[in-house]
Amino acid sequence: MHWHFEEYPPNLVEAEVTQQEQFQNEEIDLPATLIRETIQNSLDARINENGRAIVSFRYVSGNLPEPWFLRSLFERHLEHASAACINISDCDFERPTALIIEDFGTTGLTGAWDTRIAGNFHNFWRRQGITDKSGKQQGRRGLGKLVFSASSRLRAFFGLTIPNDPNVPLLMGQTVLRFRLINGRLYPPHAFFSGVKQTDPEKGLPIPITDLSLINDFRKQFGLRRTNELGLSIVVPFPEPSLKLSAMMTAGITSFFIPILHEQLVLEFGDITVDAGNIFDVARKQCNGKISDIDELFAFIMETREKMRDAVSPEPGWHRNGRLTKDSFRHDDLEKMKADFAASRMVAACMPVRISRKSGERRESNFFLFLKKPVNLSKGQDFYVRSGLNIPGESKFRDRRALGMLLAEDEPVAEFLGDAENPAHYRWNGKSPELHRKYKNPEMTLRAIRNSLIGLHDLLTQVAEEADELALRDFFWIPGRPGGKGKKKGTPEPPAPPIPKQDKYRIEKVSGGFTVRPSTTLSPEELPVQLVIMVAYDTVSGNPFRLYSEYDFDFSRQGDLKIKVAGADVLAEKNTITCTVKDPDFRIHVSGFDLKRDLVIRMEE
Repeated sequence: MHWHFEEYPPNLVEAEVTQQEQFQNEEIDLPATLIRETIQNSLDARINENGRAIVSFRYVSGNLPEPWFLRSLFERHLEHASAACINISDCDFERPTALIIEDFGTTGLTGAWDTRIAGNFHNFWRRQGITDKSGKQQGRRGLGKLVFSASSRLRAFFGLTIPNDPNVPLLMGQTVLRFRLINGRLYPPHAFFSGVKQTDPEKGLPIPITDLSLINDFRKQFGLRRTNELGLSIVVPFPEPSLKLSAMMTAGITSFFIPILHEQLVLEFGDITVDAGNIFDVARKQCNGKISDIDELFAFIMETREKMRDAVSPEPGWHRNGRLTKDSFRHDDLEKMKADFAASRMVAACMPVRISRKSGERRESNFFLFLKKPVNLSKGQDFYVRSGLNIPGESKFRDRRALGMLLAEDEPVAEFLGDAENPAHYRWNGKSPELHRKYKNPEMTLRAIRNSLIGLHDLLTQVAEEADELALRDFFWIPGRPGGKGKKKGTPEPPAPPIPKQDKYRIEKVSGGFTVRPSTTLSPEELPVQLVIMVAYDTVSGNPFRLYSEYDFDFSRQGDLKIKVAGADVLAEKNTITCTVKDPDFRIHVSGFDLKRDLVIRMEE
């Protein structure tokens, strides 16, 4: 009907769209990526920065008023999809399905829509890997919209936006396919469901459809709630099977519980609404096992807003050494924070930081650190939040049993951290080209920021060791000689020492690494079992695991180390390997470490 496929110019290099792989990998799955990309864009587009965005996710399935309508939308498209190796027989046009995503309380895709002048509309539809977002806005790489086409089995989606005039809604669609030959003609990945500009100087430019008759049919067929409200409605036809509402709800709560609790965001999944008033109850039912200590955690998040005004500040130059030390705070402040932390009271610190640009501009900024050790906490958790978006790959508390949060909302530091994020907004990258293009010494600044929360925790848990003469009496007890001064008459004989248990697993040193294997015969009834292996280079003083740096090595970084596995599934990141053992005779072999340094290895079942 309105699909426009243009032949690929012969003078250009052929380049497939490979960025979609960033939306489905070992770190993050498609439901989580779709949720994160969609919601962060809606938060960025709030009409009022202090207002709230409402984002709705729901399905229509097999109940379109006129099923032929969807097939008519894909006239000409199916030929190209088939040539791009998509199995279109998986898509039942007699009983079609579609994922509907709509946001409210947002501006929609603003900016000129009938020209290439940069703006939200142009960036969303006609740009890839380029963005105008900066400052506190959450999106950065200009790749997020690829997740919509990646979510469809036909690799296509439609968008209806009302950005300014309620009487002029704008409808457009996009498909992202592989390069394909049809009748000897080569076609590029991107094509549009759109109108086409007929006048110079931008003749041929894809422009949105403004035909109200077609747009009203589109609204009716997919049951869109949007009538004349500002915002954006997305239709993903034939969504990928992994996009279950339950999985998306879990991802929405775990990624955005902070803006939900702060009343900046409301989420809707089908007929279930998640807001500040009911997130506790919904999370208990929906995220069981996904979020530990939910009650303590959410109470902690709510308390952080109150504690900001009482936050302690370190000395201005605290970050120059790349980490916090006991000299970073005034002695009285540090002692009070230690006492509060030990008594399970929240500790808050406002961390000043200077962001220096290569242009010569220097901007003073700050971020907040929050720490608390609830009495009944079962597991440590730390969160790194930039402008309301949780960056899960930065979590590093592991064996530290406390709750912690780094909150960056002030514009200079929020923009700096946003520029450090990888395209999936999963972790910060000190070697990001964007960082080095814009800032002076960005790696040192980022290292100081990302390690500040764990550094503050370790400062607060440093306690003086006290001698306890009886501490080892059950291990080193020497009975007195008969008639001597040792054992008093009538004192019962000590119990026999327990027979030491044989370890089920063995860690063997090999050149440049180690091997883990069973030391006893594991029975099938014991499997599967999960092992967590932590590794660090030994240090002259201090805890090697706390002093670990990703600059030493990183299991998830290609080329650093080699991991060979037999009989187990492995997830490796930073200095931790989590493996699920399935075979009684499993082996895990790790090599590639620095031969001149000693390793310290800790393993837990």
